[in-house]
Amino acid sequence: MKISQFRKFIRIHWVILALLLAGVAWLGKPEKVATAQTTEQRFSLPTVWVRELTMGQGWGPEYPRMLADVNGDKKQDIVGFGIHGTWLAIAPPPSPANFVLKDFGYETGWRADLHVRTMGDVDGDQMDDIVGFGNDGVFRALSTGSGFGTVDYVVADFGYNQGWRNDKHVRLLADINGDTRKDILAFGEHGVWASIAMKSGEFSAPFFAVGDFGYLQGWRNERHIRTTADLNGDKMQDIVGFGEYGVWIALANGNGFNSPQLVLTEFAIQGGGWQVTRHPRMMADINNDTFDDIIGFGDDGVWISLSTGGAFSAPQLVIEDFGYNDGWRVNLHPRYIADLNGDGYKDIVGYGQESVYRSLNGPNGFPNSIRGVLRELVAADYPYSESDPGWAPRYVGDVTGDGMADLVAFGETHIWVAKSSDQPPLAPPNAPTNLRIQSTTETSMVVAWDDNSSDERRFFTYFGEPNLLTRTIRPADTEQATYTSLEPDTRYCFTVEAENIWGVSGTPSTVCGRTKPEPQPTPTPTPEPLGFSKIAVFNCNSEQRAVAVWTLDHSTNVWTQHGTVPSMWANGSCPAQSTPFQVPLPNLHAVTFVAVDPGLLGCGQNNPQIPFCQRSKLQLFGKATGPVLPHTVN
Repeated sequence: MKISQFRKFIRIHWVILALLLAGVAWLGKPEKVATAQTTEQRFSLPTVWVRELTMGQGWGPEYPRMLADVNGDKKQDIVGFGIHGTWLAIAPPPSPANFVLKDFGYETGWRADLHVRTMGDVDGDQMDDIVGFGNDGVFRALSTGSGFGTVDYVVADFGYNQGWRNDKHVRLLADINGDTRKDILAFGEHGVWASIAMKSGEFSAPFFAVGDFGYLQGWRNERHIRTTADLNGDKMQDIVGFGEYGVWIALANGNGFNSPQLVLTEFAIQGGGWQVTRHPRMMADINNDTFDDIIGFGDDGVWISLSTGGAFSAPQLVIEDFGYNDGWRVNLHPRYIADLNGDGYKDIVGYGQESVYRSLNGPNGFPNSIRGVLRELVAADYPYSESDPGWAPRYVGDVTGDGMADLVAFGETHIWVAKSSDQPPLAPPNAPTNLRIQSTTETSMVVAWDDNSSDERRFFTYFGEPNLLTRTIRPADTEQATYTSLEPDTRYCFTVEAENIWGVSGTPSTVCGRTKPEPQPTPTPTPEPLGFSKIAVFNCNSEQRAVAVWTLDHSTNVWTQHGTVPSMWANGSCPAQSTPFQVPLPNLHAVTFVAVDPGLLGCGQNNPQIPFCQRSKLQLFGKATGPVLPHTVN
């Protein structure tokens, strides 16, 4: 990209001006007053600021919304760049959102993926102005206190048509010479370019400030962070870059910047595994020495590295929370550094999954552990933020002018505000007691507890097999829950918590019980096999030949001949009064009965094993208590 340079006399002019301003600032610099830490803080119940500028009115990632003090009253106002132009809601809330400028909107060609729109005081009147990096360069509209003046084309560079791209380059506002006016700082292809803000609201011709931190030096937005901070307390914003192998800085010197230096081999991809998509890194004065420090939200919590003026101390893990391993995600859980209770120390606050959490800072750092203080405006209420936080941004800023940063959340139909104070947090509900298993069946269990609070809004019941409890939400004033489709004769455990908007009660001890076993089915008696005690043999063959009766005991595999039965055939029939031949059967043995007729064709002998000799054959079972089986041999 082509950037015109300062002429020599302009360079000299700015050197002299910077020296004069530095001298005036030093002479008028107030002595720093130490403040005592305030150990209390709470947020109010969220209230509605305004109903406009939300998803319900068609606002989304294409229409940036941000906080800025546009009238110099130390209160953060809402600025939104919508379809038709610019909207403004003046703090303190509640207040309406008014359409104030027909520019910087979608209809005038501005696109979130191509252009940058930001806010900053560029003319030194303490009112934030609009600065937009558009197609043809930089456009600016000065704040009037209740709106914005005309849109002026102030720099013929830094625009899309000059090769600047949001996915490759960074463009921001920062006071790099200590004159209280926000200058343009742009991280481009070849390095860093700057354009100095004038008192009139105009900008100087751009100049090449640092031959590093650019795309051609390997800096990538998806891997690295480039920002500014006052590292040495001289009121000039220095360059800070979280690069591939560590932290690079270039100190502002009034005319530009000193040579870049690698000052810390941490907080980087190759220096601790820090990733843009997982680990926010910010700059803020944590210990009130006027030097901005590094605050990094890593895998295992919050790491801080204190500025020494031209370098940083070794990082220290100060809070074992707010980190990736604790469930915090960049797109769902915004985290901020801000003074929440007006004691002059920057605290940490984050919109968590189910609660807003904060950790208060003080002279001794962060002695207080992380605490959940508000269960509203959180990720569970903003599922649409997972795809793009631009649908419903959530910020932290002082909207009342009391020096305490408040929560500002763009909801689906309202913009909500939770005001911060230095009062103690309100208490969560009392914990339930007397947890008990009320009844069980083979597949169900009824659990119960005593409700000891009057301000809960719901209960969380945790139920399941030991170490596998699943949470279920129950309405307020509930004192029992029924679980079905359980396994018989299985141990289940449960506990319960009460929740209100301020927090969750303590968790009682877990209570366990067992479902009833399935009833044993009544055994079906094994039926005794059908059997006979004897065979009553009637020999009624019409050939009037005697037959020999045999049995084979399958238990012993022995054939036994029981005798010969003469023919009972007479006068063409067997008389009904004939006396049968009785063949006893062995008790509980399987038996084959054969009546042998040696006179049959092909037989000629008394052998029951020859099929041609078998005049009759039966398979049956002997049973001493069984009936007598009548059998006729024909």
